[in-house]
Amino acid sequence: MRLNISFVNNGKKRLTKIYKRTANDNFRNLIWIEKLIYFCKKHLMKTIVLLRHSYTENHHTGKDDFYRHLTPKGIKVAKLMGHELKKQISNIDLIISSSAIRTRETTEILKKEVFPETTIRFEKDLYYLQFTNLFFDFIYSLNESVKTVLFVGHNPVFSFLAQSMSDNPNLYFHPGSFLVANFQTKQWTEINHGIVADNVIFADSKLIYRET
Repeated sequence: MRLNISFVNNGKKRLTKIYKRTANDNFRNLIWIEKLIYFCKKHLMKTIVLLRHSYTENHHTGKDDFYRHLTPKGIKVAKLMGHELKKQISNIDLIISSSAIRTRETTEILKKEVFPETTIRFEKDLYYLQFTNLFFDFIYSLNESVKTVLFVGHNPVFSFLAQSMSDNPNLYFHPGSFLVANFQTKQWTEINHGIVADNVIFADSKLIYRET
């Protein structure tokens, strides 16, 4: 039986059902396959989450772009999308956020609402990021003990990255939207610029906020 290590939704349940139909209730082998699934999920998967900052003050306020704050709608959407993200992924090892005010505020909401134990790193270079290939400098600097990393940043780079990782040129990041990209690898250095993820989950804040 071929083992497809793309563990999203009920992949584990599907795999064990197939195995039960072909193993004649050989429980020793069933325990082995369960352990293999757990090992693969834990050790052979790296996950990148991209989340754009939430809605902010517009440019007409006269403030420097770096210092723009979230609006009341932005605060509400950040909370909403944080809980939506928590439904999709239970644990995040590290948050790397642009140090701009709007990304700081978005990140602090995420930490307070859904990921209180997660370590945060604020990076000014993420604010100035203009080219998608430079994004991978952050990826390659990660310790291999990190399995899931969340980046909180800006457009247009995040939309370009999401389009590349999902192989969907029409995907667009509204403020607060996120993409979860799973890669079947145990090393961050194997995730190269232009590589398409093995599994992607995209949540459009504009649609989700409209439904509330």
